[in-house]
Amino acid sequence: MTALNKAKQRSTSPVPIARAMAVSANGNLQLAKNDKQMFFETIVAAFYGKDDMNTFHANNMNNVQSTLKALVDANAFDFIANTIVFATKIGMRTFPLVATVLFAKELFIQKKQFVNLKLLVTKVITRADSLTELYAYALQIFGNKNSIPLAIKKGVAAATNNFDEYQFGKYNRNNGLSFKDLLRIVHPVPKDSNQSEIFSKIMTDTLATPYTWETELSANGQLKNDKKSSSQLWSDLILSGRVGYMALLRNLRNIQDAGITAGALDSLTHQLTDDAKVAKSKQFPFAFINAYENLTSPVYRNIVTTALNKSVNNIPTLGKNVLIVLDHSGSMGDFAVKAPLHTSCVFAAMLQLAYKDKANVKTIVFSTAAKEVVLTGHDVIKSASQLAGSMNSGSTAFNTAVDLANNIMPNPDVVYVLSDGDINPMKATWAGYKLSRDLWKNAFRVCFNFKSAESTPFGVTDGWTYLGGFSDKVFRYLDMNKDALSLIELMHVPFGM
Repeated sequence: MTALNKAKQRSTSPVPIARAMAVSANGNLQLAKNDKQMFFETIVAAFYGKDDMNTFHANNMNNVQSTLKALVDANAFDFIANTIVFATKIGMRTFPLVATVLFAKELFIQKKQFVNLKLLVTKVITRADSLTELYAYALQIFGNKNSIPLAIKKGVAAATNNFDEYQFGKYNRNNGLSFKDLLRIVHPVPKDSNQSEIFSKIMTDTLATPYTWETELSANGQLKNDKKSSSQLWSDLILSGRVGYMALLRNLRNIQDAGITAGALDSLTHQLTDDAKVAKSKQFPFAFINAYENLTSPVYRNIVTTALNKSVNNIPTLGKNVLIVLDHSGSMGDFAVKAPLHTSCVFAAMLQLAYKDKANVKTIVFSTAAKEVVLTGHDVIKSASQLAGSMNSGSTAFNTAVDLANNIMPNPDVVYVLSDGDINPMKATWAGYKLSRDLWKNAFRVCFNFKSAESTPFGVTDGWTYLGGFSDKVFRYLDMNKDALSLIELMHVPFGM
C-alpha cells in the first residue's frame, strides 16, 4: 500500500469549479455522485463487518452491475481492480469475489480485456475456500467452465500455490465444488515438490485433517457410536485452549445453547475477557456487538459486555481533537438492531469511550436542532442507548450541527460524520462546492453514509473519505491514510503497484 500513501495536496487558493448536482431524497440540491463513487461506496458497504450475500441486498447488486457497466465502458479498469482489492484488505471476502467475477463478465460482454485480471483474481483469494467459492460463482455467472475467461482459470490456478496442507485440510468439504474438482478443471502447476505432494493428497483424498473446532464438530457428527454431546464437545474444545479468539466469539450462541461445564465456562470467561487477550485479538467493538445480540443468557451477555468495553482500546487514535457528528433525523430509523441510527450510536459511543482519555472528543447529535452529548460511564451499549435517547428524531438540519461545532470545537483535526447523506439546505451562500470543500478543511474528514443515494453533501474530490457502509477493519486504513488523499482518490493509481 506504500504506492497509495501519497501526501495530500492542499490547495492554498481553491477555485470554484462546476459540479454536477442532484436532488436528494428530501428534495434539496446536493452534489451528484459519479459512477466511481457509487461503485466504491457499494463495494465497501458492509455493516457491522458482515460480508455475505444475504446482507448484500438487491439495491447494492444493482449498483455494482450498473456502475461496473459504466466504468468498463470508460476503461476505468485500474480503479475497479484497486477498489476490489481495497475491500479485501479491509477484511471483506465475499463481496470482492463477487465483484471480480462480475467485472470479468462485463469485460466479456463489452469484448474488452484487462491485462491484470489474473493478478486481481489471485489478490482476492485470501483463504483456501475462496478458491472454490470464486470459481463456483464464475460457473454460475458464465454458465459453464468453457465460457469462463482464461484469466480467471489461471488466476485461480496460481492462487492454489498460496495455501499449505493445513489450510486445504481445514476447508476440505464435499458440498458443492470440491478442491479435487477444482484441480481437475484449472490444472495448477505446483511451485515445488511440497506443493506437488499437497495436490496429490487432494486428488487421492489423503489430506491430513487438522485439529480445529470445525473439523472436531464435523468428525463428531459423523460418529455412530461414542458421539459426544454438544455440552461435552464444546467443553472439551474450550478447555483445550486451541480454539481461536474469534472462533469462540462467533460460536458463543452455540456454546451458550450447548450448556458447557462450570470449568469450561470459567475458562471461556478468562479467554474472552483477559486484558492481554482482548488486546491481542485486535478486534474492534462491533465484533462483540454481533455476539452480544445473538445471545439470550445474562451470564454470556455479561462476558461479552466486559470484553466489548475493553475492546475500545483497540481503536487507533487518529487525532487530538476529534469531532463526531451523529444524524438523528427520522430517515435514520429508530434504535432497532442494525438500523442506521443504532449502528451510528454504537459507533459514536465506542469512539468517544476509546478516545476520552487520549484526545479531546466532542459528540454532536442533530436533527431539527443540535446538542452536545457527554457520555457517562464506560459501557458501550448503555452509552449508545444514551445517544439514541438524547433527542427526538426530526428533520436533517445539518447547519445546526455546524454552528454548534464552530462554538465547541472550531478546529478539529479528525471529523466523523454519521448520516444517511440527505441534509437540509445550509445557507443562502451554499454554492454546490463550498460546504464540501471548506467545511473543517484542515481536518481528516470521514463520512459514513448509511444510504446508497445518488447525491451527497460531501465530495470525495474535496478531500472527504466517503464510506457507504461500515466495516470496523477500515480503521486500520484510516490510520494509514489520514495524511493522504481521500481513499477513493487512492484507487486511481495503476493496479498492481
